[in-house]
Amino acid sequence: MTRISFEVREASGSARLVLRGELDTASAEEAKSALDRLLGGGFDLVVVDLRELDFMDSTGVKFLLDGRDTARELGVKIALAYGGDPVERVLTVSGVSKLFERQGDDLPASEE
Repeated sequence: MTRISFEVREASGSARLVLRGELDTASAEEAKSALDRLLGGGFDLVVVDLRELDFMDSTGVKFLLDGRDTARELGVKIALAYGGDPVERVLTVSGVSKLFERQGDDLPASEE
């Protein structure tokens, strides 16, 4: 049973990967595949939206750091959207929050 789901929103050269559920050892590979597709998809900016996660452990930190490395290799800007106690605490304690630009709701909008 998958404990993570995601939604991709695209708008004018950028994409947002919205993660929901739990980002841990059991779900990190699925999240990585989704992020890798976006990073290789020709976008200038990819935002990883963590605001709907219920849980993230050190595997989630590794997922973000690996994504940052891949983005650098491909010349893609990567940013995070977050703001919830369990995830924000992990990002702050690990120091990861200092390594990423933080984005809000404004980028990119859903094109429904």
